[in-house]
Amino acid sequence: LNVNGPIVSLTFAEVTKVKIGANKQFHEVVEYYDDGFMTSAGGNVCRNPRNGGYQSFRSPAYNTSITYNIITTEEYFTVHFEADLHNDEQHNLTFRDLMNFKTFHLHGSYEEGTAQQELTMEKTQRCELTLRKAEGDQGFLVRHTAKMWIDDGRTTTP
Repeated sequence: LNVNGPIVSLTFAEVTKVKIGANKQFHEVVEYYDDGFMTSAGGNVCRNPRNGGYQSFRSPAYNTSITYNIITTEEYFTVHFEADLHNDEQHNLTFRDLMNFKTFHLHGSYEEGTAQQELTMEKTQRCELTLRKAEGDQGFLVRHTAKMWIDDGRTTTP
């Protein structure tokens, strides 16, 4: 599991043995082959505190903008994104399919019941995910999974 974020919390519904390792590198270029997570700096998408201030663990030194590039060099993929959002329309999380230049803007909150959203991009090799100038406690967590695109119209897991 590829996790791109400064803080990670994992919760299990049952007792399970899990091996966890850590790598201190933070990658803004992610391969489609690796399902995983991407987050905004310091964001955990909590509904509290919603006071426009910093969350207790969020440093004011964090950059308020971030761009991830998700790429593959040869194969085409169908990529599914599941987003947990805490941002407004002026600070959209922007997804761009760099193969056909389609752009999708997502924003949401738990208060409005719009925090959890999904998006699928088909037959792509490159896409970009960007959050610009987040304010206060705004942020996101995005899970991504990919299936290899096969020319006959079917998809399969890599």
